[in-house]
Amino acid sequence: MQEMHISRTGKLLTKKQVAEKLHYSTRTVENFAERGIIPKILLGTKMVRFPEDGIDRILAAYTTKTQR
Repeated sequence: MQEMHISRTGKLLTKKQVAEKLHYSTRTVENFAERGIIPKILLGTKMVRFPEDGIDRILAAYTTKTQR
């Protein structure tokens, strides 16, 4: 069952993994998820995971390229 879920959503990250990837605190990740800035998936009543492809899209959208 989990293999099927992963193939649809890609890799799911924990709050700590997202915080490390974005170089933010876990509390900031929680705030962003609650405000809808980053996508989250609720698994049950307490477990939250974040789709890696969604986090990558957010990084790409908010990354600016500098001109030389």
